[in-house]
Amino acid sequence: MNNYFKTICCLFILISINVQAQISDTKVAALVEALRLGAMDGKLYSEWQIKPQNITDWSTRYLGKTITPEEFAANPAVARQILEIKMGNLLREQYKFSGQDETIAVLRTASWWMSGIPENYNANPKLEVFTQNILKFYQEILETPKKVIKD
Repeated sequence: MNNYFKTICCLFILISINVQAQISDTKVAALVEALRLGAMDGKLYSEWQIKPQNITDWSTRYLGKTITPEEFAANPAVARQILEIKMGNLLREQYKFSGQDETIAVLRTASWWMSGIPENYNANPKLEVFTQNILKFYQEILETPKKVIKD
């Protein structure tokens, strides 16, 4: 029984590593840049148009300190660092939920970004246009990786 348990644990670890490997840091950076390019102009913060509460929550969680929305907006490198952690976790999670379909994972992640609900990526015309634009930007960035980092 003990060997059986060890085998099952090892399989889960290998599957987890495989999913991590499928969604590389380059792909996460491409998604974050795609979200920046696809951001709708609004009254939110930074080039990514983020709600103030998310900025304080995410900075506390991922940097271990709270930064203000103004600090976030003034420092794109810090903003990108926070977003790559947050969105990397989310993209990898959506990759699993999509049956390891990268396109669907990007659409689901973009839907979460806009609506808070990953499954809504084609729920209404406005959201569908947004998620498809994010996917298009993501694919273009991966075709020309030098576009990924913008400071």
